[in-house]
Amino acid sequence: MSKRKRPVPAPVEEHSTDERNQGEVNRRLQPNPVLTEEQQLLVGLTNAIQRKGSFEDLLLDSGLTQPEELVEFAGMRKAILSAIIRTRLVKPLSDDERWQDLSDQPPDFDRALQAVFGNFTMLMKSLYGIKSHRPPAQRKRNREIWQMRQRDHTFGKIARKFGINAKTAERACNRHRQHRETETKDILQMLADCLAESGPPFSKSSPPNPSSPYLM
Repeated sequence: MSKRKRPVPAPVEEHSTDERNQGEVNRRLQPNPVLTEEQQLLVGLTNAIQRKGSFEDLLLDSGLTQPEELVEFAGMRKAILSAIIRTRLVKPLSDDERWQDLSDQPPDFDRALQAVFGNFTMLMKSLYGIKSHRPPAQRKRNREIWQMRQRDHTFGKIARKFGINAKTAERACNRHRQHRETETKDILQMLADCLAESGPPFSKSSPPNPSSPYLM
């Protein structure tokens, strides 16, 4: 009795690491038919910011200098404007219980109200490119100080380059770090708010989760 021959498995096609990486890039670049064009823009910008680690780094790598340039380039100004009005103005002002509690302490009420309008004003100015009171040269200097610090330069060496003392260099570095973190957090939150309001597959009651297959 002859032995039964085992089937020979088909050869496995080998792919280099570069080919696999390119395939992943191509997959990400393909339009997702489930999402609208606006949703794809919002998801794309969210992913890009998260991959770069900060909104500022994305701007610099894109050859841009101001947030409004990227927003305008991506065609999302109206969507983000809607999110700013809804989340930074209407939502906090609609919290009747909070305002009722604060009304017992008029100074606290005033401070809370000023904080709402101050934050809203700042975001609106940023969206439409109105410069802050801080001179652009000083913002650029603070960014350069922060970048030098990331390359492990001492504050003493940084201070000598800019003609300032080490304490001033440290404060400038910390100020720029806080600016980066706050700006990135605010932009990502606004993008999440826009997506939550944009319809399926996103929901108003459950803003986009970072583990969502659309946010990769």
